[in-house]
Amino acid sequence: MLSSISVRSVAPVTSRLLTRNILAALSTFQPANNRFYTVRSFHYQPVIMSTLNSNVSNIQLNKNLNVEKKGKPLTEIVMMEHRTVEQLFSQFSASLNMDEKQTIANMIIRELSLHAAKEEMVMYPFIKSRLGKEGADLVEHSIDEHQGVKNLLYELDQMKVSDAGYVEKMNLVIKEVSHHVKEEEQNIFPKLDRAMSREENIKLGQEFLDAESKAPPRPHPSAPAHYPLNVAANMFGKVLDEGIRGASDTRKTSQI
Repeated sequence: MLSSISVRSVAPVTSRLLTRNILAALSTFQPANNRFYTVRSFHYQPVIMSTLNSNVSNIQLNKNLNVEKKGKPLTEIVMMEHRTVEQLFSQFSASLNMDEKQTIANMIIRELSLHAAKEEMVMYPFIKSRLGKEGADLVEHSIDEHQGVKNLLYELDQMKVSDAGYVEKMNLVIKEVSHHVKEEEQNIFPKLDRAMSREENIKLGQEFLDAESKAPPRPHPSAPAHYPLNVAANMFGKVLDEGIRGASDTRKTSQI
């Protein structure tokens, strides 16, 4: 049943064993800096979100950023987000203005972090549930690819676009994500569309959109990526990320 893997269905978590596993995962969960924290006490040294929310008039994003996604099937929504990120990649590569390039890079980090978390909380559990062993293998491969990109995004989040090696590292992100998107759209989505009705696809699409309220906007490669442990970890990471955003919105660009 679709409802059996709903993100909403794991709150609250009642199993003592599952709760202990979540706390254990969170105790080594690494925020976007070089320090670790525990669920009881932690030290957090904010790293810069810089111009993540800046309005740069000459950055014209694809209409997909503003298109109404509500009521659309999951696979269509995910592909729309893929196209958005691809356009950000193109704009990053084309831009010669360092402030603009930093803004685009921050948007790439944010969009990819949110997108991966939503896939791991909603789409991948459904694939495992509906496609059996083949689905489980596909999900494990996809999560492995996500992990590689998260590691790179985490490193980029510690840097400025003007730092040596930044552009090369972002180019590697572009290469890895492009490969992942091709595999997902050509191999996984046809199987997924055949395995469910359009009504299920639309319902899952809404769950995917709703999951953004639980997704962290920054990369946390040490956090669990498998459902359901990832849900609690993502919610915790989102609280931290949103909590430091206001204090760090402008530092990185001012240092370029």
